[in-house]
Amino acid sequence: MVIALISCSKEKVNYKCPAWELYSASHLFSLSYQYAKKHADKIFILSAKYGLVTENQMLNPYNQTLKEMSRQQQLLWADNVIR
Repeated sequence: MVIALISCSKEKVNYKCPAWELYSASHLFSLSYQYAKKHADKIFILSAKYGLVTENQMLNPYNQTLKEMSRQQQLLWADNVIR
C-alpha cells in the first residue's frame, strides 16, 4: 500500500469543506494532491492546526503555522501526528 503525506498550505479557501478542497487555493498543494491521487492508495494531509487528517475530513479555515509554534508545541504536534 502506498501512502501519501501532503503538507498543508498557508493559502486556503474561506469556507468549511473537505481538507483536499480547503488547501486547493495553493498551486503547490494542488499539484501534490493530483500526483498523490494518481500514485497513492491512501492520502493524508499534515495540518498545522488539526494534525494528520484524511483528504475528505471536513475542516474549518484557520490561520496557524508550525513556524509560529514554540519548539515544545511543535514536538507535541509531532507526537499527536505519530499517534
